[in-house]
Amino acid sequence: MLARLRVQPALRLTGAVLTGTAAVGWPADRLGLPNPVARAADGAGSHTTLLLAALTVTALAATVWTGRRRLTGDLKPLGAASG
Repeated sequence: MLARLRVQPALRLTGAVLTGTAAVGWPADRLGLPNPVARAADGAGSHTTLLLAALTVTALAATVWTGRRRLTGDLKPLGAASG
């Protein structure tokens, strides 16, 4: 689904940067150095139910939307020129 969006490369890059930052921060945390990424991840832990609900609703909406596009035969990538 995301592969069809023009924003997909930016999302992939952002995810890669965040993952890389967390990976580098893990040994720093073990050495006792301050790690703001770990603090942010720990803070997100209290919101897991809300995050899970939001992801579930988003996934269901994307599934319904994709199914409707398939039924109507509108399968060209999003943002593609019509004509």
